[in-house]
Amino acid sequence: MSNTLAFIGTYTRDDSVGIYVYNYNTETGELASVGSIESDNPSFLAIHPSGNFLYAINEISEINGEKAGGISAFAIADSGELTALNQQSVKGPGPCHLCIDATGKYALVA
Repeated sequence: MSNTLAFIGTYTRDDSVGIYVYNYNTETGELASVGSIESDNPSFLAIHPSGNFLYAINEISEINGEKAGGISAFAIADSGELTALNQQSVKGPGPCHLCIDATGKYALVA
């Protein structure tokens, strides 16, 4: 059996809490829930080149009293469980995309 982790970001309306983690069986296509973590409107996700961190764009209108969207960082355990590390302003409204450079040193946000 071959499993890989799948991270799914959502808009946090109704019953959604944020980011959901699943084990994906590449042979059968089966998804098995690992868990979830709260995050406000994590609409786009990117994984650090090391595979140890997950970043999320937070499509929100205000963060820490500033009228801007955010970016959140999470540690990824071997089990796939996420631990929140940090959240920062992107210094502008309406972020919708991010990528992590190949060195893992920079996050680029659009």
